[in-house]
Amino acid sequence: MTSNQPQYPYVVAVTGGIGSGKTYICDMFSAMFDIKVIDADLIAREIVEPGKPCLKEIISEFGTGVLNDNNTLNRAALKSVVFSDESKRKALEKITHPKIREEISNQIKSSTMSYCLISIPLVAESERRQKFDRILVVDCSEKEQLERVMSRDLLEKEEVSAIMKAQATREERLSIADDVIDNSSQQISLTTEIQRLHKLYEQLAQKLSPVNE
Repeated sequence: MTSNQPQYPYVVAVTGGIGSGKTYICDMFSAMFDIKVIDADLIAREIVEPGKPCLKEIISEFGTGVLNDNNTLNRAALKSVVFSDESKRKALEKITHPKIREEISNQIKSSTMSYCLISIPLVAESERRQKFDRILVVDCSEKEQLERVMSRDLLEKEEVSAIMKAQATREERLSIADDVIDNSSQQISLTTEIQRLHKLYEQLAQKLSPVNE
Protein backbone atom coordinates (compact mmCIF):
# COMPACT_ATOMS: atom_id res chain seq x y z
CA MET A 1 0.00 0.00 0.00
CA THR A 2 1.32 3.44 -0.92
CA SER A 3 0.84 6.30 1.53
CA ASN A 4 -0.76 9.48 0.20
CA GLN A 5 1.62 11.60 2.27
CA PRO A 6 5.42 11.69 2.31
CA GLN A 7 7.21 11.02 5.58
CA TYR A 8 8.26 14.67 5.53
CA PRO A 9 6.71 17.33 3.30
CA TYR A 10 8.31 18.30 0.01
CA VAL A 11 9.94 21.67 0.70
CA VAL A 12 9.70 24.51 -1.81
CA ALA A 13 11.69 27.65 -1.04
CA VAL A 14 9.96 30.77 -2.37
CA THR A 15 12.44 33.58 -2.80
CA GLY A 16 12.84 36.91 -4.53
CA GLY A 17 14.36 40.30 -4.00
CA ILE A 18 12.77 42.82 -1.68
CA GLY A 19 9.51 44.05 -3.19
CA SER A 20 9.23 41.16 -5.64
CA GLY A 21 5.98 39.94 -4.08
CA LYS A 22 6.96 36.56 -2.65
CA THR A 23 4.62 37.04 0.33
CA TYR A 24 1.74 37.77 -2.04
CA ILE A 25 2.48 34.63 -4.05
CA CYS A 26 2.67 32.50 -0.90
CA ASP A 27 -0.63 33.96 0.29
CA MET A 28 -2.22 32.89 -3.01
CA PHE A 29 -0.98 29.29 -2.58
CA SER A 30 -2.38 29.31 0.95
CA ALA A 31 -5.75 30.78 -0.05
CA MET A 32 -6.23 28.60 -3.12
CA PHE A 33 -4.94 25.27 -1.80
CA ASP A 34 -4.54 25.65 1.97
CA ILE A 35 -0.79 25.10 1.66
CA LYS A 36 1.29 25.66 4.78
CA VAL A 37 3.59 28.67 4.44
CA ILE A 38 6.59 29.03 6.72
CA ASP A 39 7.54 32.72 6.73
CA ALA A 40 11.21 33.27 7.53
CA ASP A 41 10.65 37.01 7.95
CA LEU A 42 7.89 36.39 10.48
CA ILE A 43 10.12 34.00 12.39
CA ALA A 44 12.90 36.60 12.29
CA ARG A 45 10.53 39.08 13.97
CA GLU A 46 9.33 36.61 16.58
CA ILE A 47 12.81 35.60 17.75
CA VAL A 48 13.70 39.23 18.60
CA GLU A 49 10.68 39.97 20.76
CA PRO A 50 11.39 41.46 24.21
CA GLY A 51 12.81 38.91 26.60
CA LYS A 52 14.05 36.58 23.86
CA PRO A 53 17.75 35.61 24.03
CA CYS A 54 18.26 36.75 20.44
CA LEU A 55 17.32 40.35 21.28
CA LYS A 56 19.75 40.36 24.17
CA GLU A 57 22.54 39.24 21.84
CA ILE A 58 21.65 41.98 19.35
CA ILE A 59 21.75 44.65 22.07
CA SER A 60 25.11 43.31 23.23
CA GLU A 61 26.46 43.54 19.67
CA PHE A 62 24.88 46.80 18.45
CA GLY A 63 23.97 48.72 21.61
CA THR A 64 20.70 50.18 22.83
CA GLY A 65 20.52 52.54 19.86
CA VAL A 66 18.65 49.84 17.95
CA LEU A 67 15.79 49.85 20.47
CA ASN A 68 12.54 51.78 20.57
CA ASP A 69 11.52 53.71 23.69
CA ASN A 70 9.52 50.67 24.87
CA ASN A 71 12.61 48.43 24.54
CA THR A 72 11.33 46.61 21.46
CA LEU A 73 13.66 46.25 18.50
CA ASN A 74 13.69 49.23 16.15
CA ARG A 75 13.99 47.26 12.92
CA ALA A 76 14.42 50.38 10.78
CA ALA A 77 17.34 51.56 12.92
CA LEU A 78 18.96 48.14 12.80
CA LYS A 79 18.48 47.94 9.04
CA SER A 80 20.17 51.27 8.52
CA VAL A 81 23.17 50.03 10.49
CA VAL A 82 23.64 46.61 8.94
CA PHE A 83 22.89 47.41 5.31
CA SER A 84 25.54 50.13 5.25
CA ASP A 85 28.25 47.90 6.75
CA GLU A 86 28.80 44.34 5.52
CA SER A 87 30.71 43.28 8.64
CA LYS A 88 27.80 44.38 10.85
CA ARG A 89 25.31 42.61 8.59
CA LYS A 90 27.30 39.39 8.92
CA ALA A 91 27.44 39.83 12.70
CA LEU A 92 23.65 40.11 12.79
CA GLU A 93 23.25 37.05 10.58
CA LYS A 94 25.53 35.05 12.88
CA ILE A 95 23.15 35.83 15.75
CA THR A 96 19.82 35.33 14.00
CA HIS A 97 20.28 32.76 11.23
CA PRO A 98 20.88 29.65 13.39
CA LYS A 99 17.74 30.39 15.41
CA ILE A 100 15.68 31.03 12.28
CA ARG A 101 16.88 27.76 10.72
CA GLU A 102 16.01 25.84 13.88
CA GLU A 103 12.44 27.17 13.94
CA ILE A 104 11.99 26.55 10.20
CA SER A 105 13.11 22.95 10.70
CA ASN A 106 10.63 22.50 13.56
CA GLN A 107 7.77 23.84 11.45
CA ILE A 108 8.67 21.63 8.48
CA LYS A 109 8.60 18.54 10.69
CA SER A 110 5.19 19.49 12.08
CA SER A 111 3.59 19.93 8.65
CA THR A 112 1.02 17.35 7.54
CA MET A 113 0.69 18.56 3.93
CA SER A 114 2.25 16.85 0.92
CA TYR A 115 4.40 19.94 0.42
CA CYS A 116 5.03 23.23 2.17
CA LEU A 117 6.40 26.60 1.14
CA ILE A 118 9.14 28.53 2.88
CA SER A 119 9.03 32.23 2.14
CA ILE A 120 12.67 33.20 2.50
CA PRO A 121 14.55 36.17 1.02
CA LEU A 122 18.13 34.94 1.23
CA VAL A 123 18.42 31.73 -0.79
CA ALA A 124 20.78 32.70 -3.60
CA GLU A 125 23.06 34.24 -0.96
CA SER A 126 23.13 31.07 1.14
CA GLU A 127 25.15 27.89 0.85
CA ARG A 128 22.22 26.06 2.44
CA ARG A 129 19.97 26.18 -0.62
CA GLN A 130 20.63 22.48 -1.25
CA LYS A 131 18.51 21.84 1.86
CA PHE A 132 15.40 22.66 -0.19
CA ASP A 133 13.75 20.23 -2.60
CA ARG A 134 12.91 22.97 -5.07
CA ILE A 135 13.36 26.72 -5.48
CA LEU A 136 10.65 29.03 -6.78
CA VAL A 137 11.83 32.55 -7.66
CA VAL A 138 9.32 35.39 -7.74
CA ASP A 139 10.68 37.84 -10.27
CA CYS A 140 10.14 41.42 -11.33
CA SER A 141 12.34 44.23 -12.61
CA GLU A 142 14.66 46.10 -10.27
CA LYS A 143 12.80 49.30 -11.14
CA GLU A 144 9.56 47.75 -9.91
CA GLN A 145 11.27 46.48 -6.75
CA LEU A 146 12.52 49.97 -6.00
CA GLU A 147 9.17 51.67 -6.60
CA ARG A 148 7.18 49.10 -4.60
CA VAL A 149 9.42 49.24 -1.53
CA MET A 150 9.65 53.04 -1.54
CA SER A 151 5.85 53.20 -1.60
CA ARG A 152 5.25 50.36 0.87
CA ASP A 153 7.86 51.20 3.50
CA LEU A 154 8.06 54.97 2.92
CA LEU A 155 11.82 54.75 2.41
CA GLU A 156 14.10 56.96 0.36
CA LYS A 157 15.51 55.64 -2.91
CA GLU A 158 19.02 55.46 -1.46
CA GLU A 159 17.85 53.32 1.47
CA VAL A 160 16.06 50.83 -0.78
CA SER A 161 19.03 50.71 -3.15
CA ALA A 162 21.35 49.85 -0.24
CA ILE A 163 19.09 46.94 0.77
CA MET A 164 18.94 45.68 -2.82
CA LYS A 165 22.72 45.85 -3.16
CA ALA A 166 23.10 43.71 -0.03
CA GLN A 167 20.95 41.01 -1.65
CA ALA A 168 21.77 38.72 -4.55
CA THR A 169 21.28 40.20 -8.00
CA ARG A 170 18.26 39.38 -10.11
CA GLU A 171 20.47 37.29 -12.38
CA GLU A 172 21.91 35.33 -9.43
CA ARG A 173 18.41 34.51 -8.17
CA LEU A 174 17.22 33.39 -11.59
CA SER A 175 20.29 31.18 -12.01
CA ILE A 176 19.26 28.98 -9.05
CA ALA A 177 15.55 28.83 -9.91
CA ASP A 178 13.75 25.58 -10.64
CA ASP A 179 10.60 27.59 -11.27
CA VAL A 180 9.97 31.30 -11.91
CA ILE A 181 6.80 33.33 -11.43
CA ASP A 182 6.70 36.65 -13.27
CA ASN A 183 5.16 39.09 -10.79
CA SER A 184 5.70 42.19 -12.87
CA SER A 185 3.00 44.81 -13.31
CA GLN A 186 2.41 43.47 -16.84
CA GLN A 187 1.39 40.05 -15.50
CA ILE A 188 -2.37 39.78 -16.09
CA SER A 189 -3.18 36.75 -13.92
CA LEU A 190 -1.14 34.57 -11.59
CA THR A 191 -3.88 32.05 -10.88
CA THR A 192 -3.16 29.71 -13.80
CA GLU A 193 0.55 29.60 -13.04
CA ILE A 194 -0.02 28.86 -9.36
CA GLN A 195 -2.48 26.10 -10.26
CA ARG A 196 0.15 24.56 -12.54
CA LEU A 197 2.86 24.71 -9.90
CA HIS A 198 0.58 23.31 -7.21
CA LYS A 199 -0.12 20.26 -9.38
CA LEU A 200 3.60 19.88 -10.11
CA TYR A 201 4.61 20.09 -6.45
CA GLU A 202 1.99 17.54 -5.45
CA GLN A 203 3.32 15.17 -8.10
CA LEU A 204 6.90 15.67 -6.96
CA ALA A 205 5.89 15.18 -3.33
CA GLN A 206 4.08 11.96 -4.21
CA LYS A 207 7.31 10.54 -5.63
CA LEU A 208 8.85 10.90 -2.17
CA SER A 209 5.99 9.08 -0.45
CA PRO A 210 7.13 6.00 1.47
CA VAL A 211 5.76 2.63 0.45
CA ASN A 212 4.14 0.74 3.27
CA GLU A 213 3.47 -3.00 3.22
